[in-house]
Amino acid sequence: MKSTSGLSYMTRDDERAQDTLPLGSTPKVFISYKQNEKRQVTDEGLLCARDVAAKRIVNLSDCAVWHDGLLTPGADYNTEIRSAILECDAVVLLLTSNVLNSSYIWDIEIRLAKENNKIIIPIAFDFPKLKYRYVEESLGNVHIISWPGGGDDDATQREDREFNDALGRALDRLAVSSSLAGEINKIQEILDGSSSLVHISLNSWYLMGRACLEGINVAQDADRGIGLLNAVTHLESRDADVVRLRCKAANALFAHYYELHRANGDAEALKKCRKYADLGAEFSDAELTYRLGYMYQKGKGAGRAPEKAAEIYARAAKLGSAKAMSALGIMHLNGDYVAKDEARAFELLSAAAQKGDGEAMWNLAEMYEKGVAVQRSEELAEKWYISAAKINGGYAMRKLGDHYYKELKDYVSAFKWYYNSAQQGDGIAMRNLGHMYRRGTHVEKDGGKAFGWYYRAAAVGNFVAMRYLGLMFSGGRGIDADEKQMQEWFERSVEFGGAQAAGSLARMYYVGDDLPSDRARAAYWYKRAADLGSESAAKYAAELEAQGYTVPDLPVQRESAAVKEPAAVTAQTAASTASDPVQKAVAEKAPEPAQAAVTAAPLSRKEEKAARKAQKAQEKLAAKAAKKAAREAAKSAK
Repeated sequence: MKSTSGLSYMTRDDERAQDTLPLGSTPKVFISYKQNEKRQVTDEGLLCARDVAAKRIVNLSDCAVWHDGLLTPGADYNTEIRSAILECDAVVLLLTSNVLNSSYIWDIEIRLAKENNKIIIPIAFDFPKLKYRYVEESLGNVHIISWPGGGDDDATQREDREFNDALGRALDRLAVSSSLAGEINKIQEILDGSSSLVHISLNSWYLMGRACLEGINVAQDADRGIGLLNAVTHLESRDADVVRLRCKAANALFAHYYELHRANGDAEALKKCRKYADLGAEFSDAELTYRLGYMYQKGKGAGRAPEKAAEIYARAAKLGSAKAMSALGIMHLNGDYVAKDEARAFELLSAAAQKGDGEAMWNLAEMYEKGVAVQRSEELAEKWYISAAKINGGYAMRKLGDHYYKELKDYVSAFKWYYNSAQQGDGIAMRNLGHMYRRGTHVEKDGGKAFGWYYRAAAVGNFVAMRYLGLMFSGGRGIDADEKQMQEWFERSVEFGGAQAAGSLARMYYVGDDLPSDRARAAYWYKRAADLGSESAAKYAAELEAQGYTVPDLPVQRESAAVKEPAAVTAQTAASTASDPVQKAVAEKAPEPAQAAVTAAPLSRKEEKAARKAQKAQEKLAAKAAKKAAREAAKSAK
């Protein structure tokens, strides 16, 4: 922790440097979140969205992060919050299920940030997409970044990469903001009309374009920003300094239009991206040359031509692009559109990994693990898996857990790595911990703890975990049956894309198991499952339709599973989750590497007391249920 102006900040200890950057030159980030969100699951809730987001930010960039967990003991809360916002360069707003209800966030924190032209970076955890536009408009058309975590492995890896790219671009604006500090008065004079562009340097011209385009330190004016940056790209000079500025402006415009394409599927935006990528390639800009190769590889804004993409990646790699080295290395590793050359792949991936590319680190770890083009080394494989996890937010740690679980059957190590991954916010790792507690794999079988981990996974959008919550509420799976909760979690899973949850609801209505028999509703849910890609559900839907069981879209029985707060955790679940003996489970294996060390969050006295009370209440309920069951059994026997 470092401090300035009386405030403590969370920073990154850069292992490759002699010391961290002086805090005065490090961009400062303020995290705004709904405080009681962290208590949704007694010990941490949402795995404490605030802390997960803070870790990701400091891992992605040399930023100093402040949140209310760093308040000075005994200090005036409101004064310190205000000081931190005024001192910060950006405010990260964590959008969770009920954040819109917080008047403190919107009327004090965000209002103060907007009044002082702070960069605002909204990140959505458990937040409905139908409300994205409302929030984006209220923040000045700032795009919301969606936290990854739901879906299958490949989809999550892609979402994780997209999340890192989007957050990385947002954090890059902080550096521009710092550069603007010395020029802002000149720029403001131009905006006020009391000066002209000829009175400022070309670099200030570029900075002014970025400021207007992205609303950095000035009111956002995208049209003016685009005009100014385009003017920089169109300069005829080929002087090295001018070319550098032309490429910087082209990179900024590429990022702007590519984000428009990603958000709205704008084909025209992709054409403009291609123009700026061509300009960068012409002047040997590493980043834009890589981007041109990517467009050819994926067929975005250019005809799909992977062979040509490989040639362009080779050029970008020589120019120093880590992403190009990684992309070309993977192509050589798999023999995709280039000659398979594992030695060349190892060379490229090693260079990219040294430059900090997370995907290269992951593939390099696999090469060491399998002994591909290099002597097999579990130690080096683990080192690179951990390094990749720092960049990719736990994906690599979870994959390492999968390796121990599925291939080596080493459940102790699997548990350890799943837990590490869960601490990085990975929803699938949380779900896998739920599976281990539900099945009693390595740990003692415990429905309450399984529920707790499924709940956390659901909180970051994992629809498979939502389905398991529904199954647990169907009864006989470690917690009390609750038909309403069961149905709500199944519906919530469907809204996030879960075909299996729709199929489960359909079967229940079809056979009258846990829900009243209703063939019309069964037809509806089979149709929903079919629409989400289930072939077997499509067959059943067709059969029921042939029998005349067709219905229009049924009204949702609640406002929206994606909008409604998650169901409150039962007393028994709260108690079990709070007493989760993770440290003991992790300690059964050799100590973790320092980079990956984790500990279970210590409970306060108040939380321990609540947990004991909840446990006693559960024991009392269980005893009462047992007596009732015994009486009913006796009656049946008579």
